[in-house]
Amino acid sequence: MKPESKKFLEFNGKTISLLYRDGQYWIAIRPICQALNVRYAWQYKMLKKHPILADVLYVHIMRDTKNRLQKMVALPEKYIYGWLFQIKSKNPDLLQYQYECFEIIYNHFHGSITGRRNDLIRKKVEVVTRKTKALLSLNAHEGYTTLNNLEAEERKLNRELRKLDQDILEEQLSIFNSKQ
Repeated sequence: MKPESKKFLEFNGKTISLLYRDGQYWIAIRPICQALNVRYAWQYKMLKKHPILADVLYVHIMRDTKNRLQKMVALPEKYIYGWLFQIKSKNPDLLQYQYECFEIIYNHFHGSITGRRNDLIRKKVEVVTRKTKALLSLNAHEGYTTLNNLEAEERKLNRELRKLDQDILEEQLSIFNSKQ
């Protein structure tokens, strides 16, 4: 399969090129640096030192804006967004992008916390249901043992729910305090 090089996007008047090769898109670094008005040489140096990005940084032959084949340093698309998130610049377009990244990360992890709480509530309902059934079918030793085990499980779930509620409250307070 022949690699395909084409325009990726227009950003701040600059064309960002990409190359489709080996099942993924590779995006040239220099045009992004030019569009964001950050020093390419510095960014390239930082990329080569990065413990993750250095391993996926690659030089490809890509078409430039004048349709000429050029050697270009590129990253796979899945790493571009994280790289952009770590660039230090006062460029308003980059800052807006980074702000959106913070929102996405917060929403992802906040959703994980609230999802965990919902899972614990669902498990608690299951335990209470099983406990009720055990009470109804209580017979000498077997039912008593089941009841004790379910009560212990219910107490454990209650402790976990209280701890999770406390964690959520502390997280919300820290977010509120950091905005002041």
